[in-house]
Amino acid sequence: MIRAYLSLGSNIDPQRILEAALQMLRSTFTELRLSPAYRSAALGFSGPDFINLAAQLDTELDPAALQDWLHALEIRLGRDRHAPRFSNHTLDADLLLYLDLATTEATPQRAGHDLHQDYVLKPLSDIAPDLCDPQSGLSLGELWHQHTNPQRLTRLDTWPDPAS
Repeated sequence: MIRAYLSLGSNIDPQRILEAALQMLRSTFTELRLSPAYRSAALGFSGPDFINLAAQLDTELDPAALQDWLHALEIRLGRDRHAPRFSNHTLDADLLLYLDLATTEATPQRAGHDLHQDYVLKPLSDIAPDLCDPQSGLSLGELWHQHTNPQRLTRLDTWPDPAS
């Protein structure tokens, strides 16, 4: 079994879109664990605020198959995969880390700069503070503690409901 860590974000009707994404994730994967959600300003373009959170799940899919599943989820929820990277998105679902539970070895799946963005790192460090970043060797909690230029993040304490 593999443990995967995802980043989920939206700035187009984000609560509705993210709720739909979480419902589809829950119906497909077991042991879904969620971080708190955070609101942050759009980066690199002018647009509505994003809501971002991290998810941990267990799967038997290999990284390519899981990324294909996530791309299909994005499209199902209205994402234009040809839109510019720095633009409004109904859903941005990224595979961040892929952990082989037999060896407990994590493999990064995205470019390192994404993991170090505060809207990715903070939610991820909330659910896996002791997990080591394979690139730096530091725990995610240590990386967050050392984060020197955090964007303004506003924690949404009442959403998502981890029990739902």
